Amino acid sequence: MAESSDAIIFLGTAGARFVVARQLLASGGAWLKLGNTQILLDPGPGSLVQAARRKL
Repeated sequence: MAESSDAIIFLGTAGARFVVARQLLASGGAWLKLGNTQILLDPGPGSLVQAARRKL
């Protein structure tokens, strides 16, 4: 089966202030890969760290 180039990658799902402030969960938003287009949605404080960890 051919690999699809489309993907939704969650960089983090934290939402509450205390969770974000302490980075108990990553707060990076979502990275969309649609063909040759890449979009970062709702980037949070940890978005660059999480994107780098995933080599996006």
